[in-house]
Amino acid sequence: MDGRLLEGWTALDSEATPVASASEKESGAGAYEKGVFGLCPLLVYCDSTGELLAQMLRPGDAGCNDTEANIEIFRQAV
Repeated sequence: MDGRLLEGWTALDSEATPVASASEKESGAGAYEKGVFGLCPLLVYCDSTGELLAQMLRPGDAGCNDTEANIEIFRQAV
C-alpha cells in the first residue's frame, strides 16, 4: 500500500478489467466498446503479498462499480 509496510493490517485490492474474447463464450456479453465481446472478471488480491484471494467471472457488460458484486467478492475474500 503506497510502498509502506502495514504491520497488523491486511489490505485488500480489487480489480475489474474487461477481457475480450474471439467468440461468444459462456457468460460472455457485449463489452464497453461496440463490437467487442468478452468477460469482465472481478478479482481481489491481498495487497501486501499479491496473492489472489477471490474471483468472480462476469459478463463483459458488467460494470466495475456494481455494489452487490463488490460486497460479495470482498466477503468471499475475507
